[in-house]
Order: sequence, then structure tokens, then C-alpha cells
Amino acid sequence: MRLRPANTRTALAALLLSLTAAVFLAGRLVLADRLPGTGVTVALAGDILLDRGVAREIEAHGLSYPLDGVAPLLRGADLAFANLEGPLTDRGGPLPKQFVFRASPKAAVTLKRAGLGVLSLANNHTLDYGPEGLVDTVAWLERQGVATVGAGPDRARARQPRLVRVRGLTLAFLAFNGFPNEVLVPVSTEPSVASLETASLAADVAAARRMADVVIVSFHWGAEFSQAPSEGQRRLAHEVIDAGATLVVGHHPHVLQPIEEYHGGLIAYSLGNLVFDQSRPETTQSVVLMVRLTRAGLEGWDVVPLTISECRPRPATGAEGEAVRGLLGAR
Repeated sequence: MRLRPANTRTALAALLLSLTAAVFLAGRLVLADRLPGTGVTVALAGDILLDRGVAREIEAHGLSYPLDGVAPLLRGADLAFANLEGPLTDRGGPLPKQFVFRASPKAAVTLKRAGLGVLSLANNHTLDYGPEGLVDTVAWLERQGVATVGAGPDRARARQPRLVRVRGLTLAFLAFNGFPNEVLVPVSTEPSVASLETASLAADVAAARRMADVVIVSFHWGAEFSQAPSEGQRRLAHEVIDAGATLVVGHHPHVLQPIEEYHGGLIAYSLGNLVFDQSRPETTQSVVLMVRLTRAGLEGWDVVPLTISECRPRPATGAEGEAVRGLLGAR
């Protein structure tokens, strides 16, 4: 079920700006005190970069700076999920590739303070400082109580679902990277990220569904800056829903793509950026996707429009927010 937008946009904007706990009320997403019996609220967001221009802003303004504009929203959900672009490590050397990212291990505190509970590491930058960087990233995040998915000490364990119990509901997260590393040759026994292997994908989802009430699948896929998924992505997303997933969320294009309802599930082909230093206008328009989940699956959903300025997202309201919503297709 799609949550209907509020009748009065001004009233909804005021509620969004209050940034209190996220719940669903009267068939639409509002921000208010959590009510019993309304299911589990999960916030899903886009790519997070903590290197380059973002690192300079952290150095100037402190660890909380990049996410303090949306932290109350993320913390207000029962669980918040995003994709982390690049390792948290002070070891090793950069791989010889065009774009290489690394952030200080201290940045794990940035993510924890913002309320993020699960992060996908299944992307083309987690191994930018080799297997050691991946190991450090998992260690620093888990030490802060932030769960990781889509990476592991070997190829098999990287593909395993991450189970999270939230208010009596068991969620299984799966994350897969669609971009082979340009430099490293994967070794099955070494730390690695989960690659997108279409032949086994349905089985992976079905196995996760047997362990959990709800399955959420994250894909790092698609063409950068493209505002529409390919037909191949659509087919794969539909296959995943048919195999038992409730939600499919995409990362990597750095811009928003449509959100589609399909067979009782929900597909967000690209959630764009959450924290990034890109300046193209379309890379600064984003959303946090809010969903309500029960054992029966998806009860409702809506989005909180965002705009990113000086590497920091904030809620977008009025005409600015409507422009962001317009990028998601018919609502």
C-alpha cells in the first residue's frame, strides 16, 4: 500500500521540520511520538561518502556535521539503513584506480551518532585500501554497534544475510555489488564484498526469507547519473520480489530514480546520495525512504525529500520538496 500524501502540504512540511520520531498515522507518514501497534518503521537512504570534500567539512566542523540535519529523522525510525562508500581505515595503501576513497576510523562515530543501524558495504569502493581496509571497516562499525552487510571474511560469508531483530520483527538484509573490482582479483578465502551473481540470487533471497519475516535487498548497480533503471535492472528487481523479498533498494547512480510498487513489494531503483561532495544539481536532490513493515510485509511507505548543501543533507519542503518528489515518478 502506498501512503497517500497529506492533504495539506504546509502541515506536512511543519511536521517534517519538527524531526521527531517517525511513525505512520491516519494512512500517511508523519513525524510524531511512536504509537503501539503501528509496525516497524525503517528508514532507507542513499550513498555516504566520508572522504574528500566531506572529510574537509568534518575536519572543520566536527564528526556530527555531515548528518546532523537528518540525524533526528534517522534516529526516530526503528532502524536506519544506507550504503557506505569507502573503508574506514588508517592502514594500507590505495589501489591503483581512478577514484579511491578512505575515511578515518573515527568516522564510525559519525554514523552511529546519526542513528544508522545497518550499512551496506557491497560496493566498488569498500576494497579501495585492500582486504585490510575492509576488515578495519567492519571492526570499527561493529564496535559502535552498527551492523554491516554485503562483506565478510571470505566470499561465502560476504553473501550471507544479516539478521536484525526489531521490536519483535526479524529483518534479513542482503547486499550485492554489481561492479567487479578493477584491480583486485577476488580470492574466495580472503575478505571480500558480495558480488551480484544473478544465477543464485533467487535462491539467496528464498533462503533469507526462511530465516526472517521480511527480506530487504540492496543492489549497487546501474549507470552513474542515469535517472532511470535499465530493463535488466527492472527484471532483476521483479525476480527478487517474486523470490520473497519485500524491499529492493539501489545505490551507485548518485541520483534518484523511480520508486515502483510490484506484487506487494517496493523497489527504489536508486536512492541517490545521502552525504556526498558532488555538485551537479541532480546529485544534491535525495530522499529518505520510510517504510512500515509487519510480518505480513509492507504496510505503507512515503519519502522525506532532502537537499544536500555543503556535503550535508537537510529536509526539503515546499516547492523544493515537490521537485524532489517529482523525480520518483507517479505518486
